[in-house]
Amino acid sequence: MSVPPPVPVKHSMFVTVVAWIFIGLSTFATLGLLLESLLLPLIFLPMLHQQMATMPFPADLSPIAAWFFGHALELCYGLLFIALLHLIAAISLLRRKDWGRRLFLGMLGFDVLYQLAAAAMQWWAVPPMQHAMLQMQLGPGSHLMFPNNLPPQVQAAQAAQLAQMMPMMDSMMAVTRVFGVISALVFIILFGWIIKRLCSEPVRREFTPPSAVA
Repeated sequence: MSVPPPVPVKHSMFVTVVAWIFIGLSTFATLGLLLESLLLPLIFLPMLHQQMATMPFPADLSPIAAWFFGHALELCYGLLFIALLHLIAAISLLRRKDWGRRLFLGMLGFDVLYQLAAAAMQWWAVPPMQHAMLQMQLGPGSHLMFPNNLPPQVQAAQAAQLAQMMPMMDSMMAVTRVFGVISALVFIILFGWIIKRLCSEPVRREFTPPSAVA
């Protein structure tokens, strides 16, 4: 008497929807970071170096902010590699590969740590970087706001106007940081919920070979 073949486990809509969402997000992130990795050394970094030649970073710039400015290209390559890992994990999750589920869980764990670090950086590293960029783009010595052909009186008036605008810009950046922290907490909760669902017994059965289930 022949043994009937094992009944395949039905694929849940939850795993399919999560996989397709992350496939779309990872694809856009990969393409965007690939374009950025091509444009950084060709356009943006030469412009930054040219700006630094005329107006260097402020002396009180934090070491973390200076490190980010000095390693922008390496950070871009690292983020591109992480985006590719997300894409591979999402595709393998859609195909119900157990190694892909484990990789996807690892990437979600990384995303939780990334959001925690991003929330912390909103208060300690980002403000000095934003202030430095504003000083380079709009501060004295900037060719954008203070062309060399302007009379000294006009440059002084523009400098005074900029000094009045800085508190308002700081307030706007503070509001942006608050929303950034709130969004980071929302994503942490969302990623934690997805991790919990992917570790549940019904979902794990989807990634078990039929022979093992039998």
